[in-house]
Amino acid sequence: MKRIILLSSLFFFSFTNTFSSHFMGGEITWECIKGGPNMGQYIFTMKVYRDCNGITFAQTSQTLTAHNYPTLGNQTPILLNFISITDISPTGTPGSGNACFTCANGDLGAVEEYIWRSDPTTLAGTPPAEGWHFTWGSCCRSSLLTQGMNDDDWTIRSVMYAYTDAS
Repeated sequence: MKRIILLSSLFFFSFTNTFSSHFMGGEITWECIKGGPNMGQYIFTMKVYRDCNGITFAQTSQTLTAHNYPTLGNQTPILLNFISITDISPTGTPGSGNACFTCANGDLGAVEEYIWRSDPTTLAGTPPAEGWHFTWGSCCRSSLLTQGMNDDDWTIRSVMYAYTDAS
C-alpha cells in the first residue's frame, strides 16, 4: 500500500506544467546582431503579462516554436532562458484617490511582466512568402472571462517576413 501511495505521489508531483489562468497577453520580438562574432544571428525575447491576482508562470526555460523553418511545414524549437519578473502595475499617489497596486499584495489590477530570452540563434536562409511564425502558448484562459473562450488554450505569435536592410 505504501508503494502505491509513493508511486501515486511521484506521478502527481512529477509534472511541471503551469496552467496560467491569469494570462493577459504577450509579445515575441527578435533582434538581428549586426556586428561581432555572432553577426547575422538573432536574439529572441518573449514577454508575457499576467494578472497578479492569480496563478504565476514558471521561472524556468521555455521553448519557442519556429514554424515553416527551415522549410514550409517544419517546426524547430528555440530555447528561451528565464530572465526576470517585474511588477509593472500602475502606480498612484497615496491620498490622491488614485490607487496604488502591487503584485506583492495580489491587488486586482496589478500586473507582472515575465521575460525570457534566447542565446544568439542562427536562422539560415530567407523566410518564405508565408513567413516564419514563432509561437508559444499554454492552457487555460480564466474561467471567469465573460466575453467567451474561457478555459480555452491561448497562443502568442509573431511572424518574420523576408526583409533586406538597406545598410
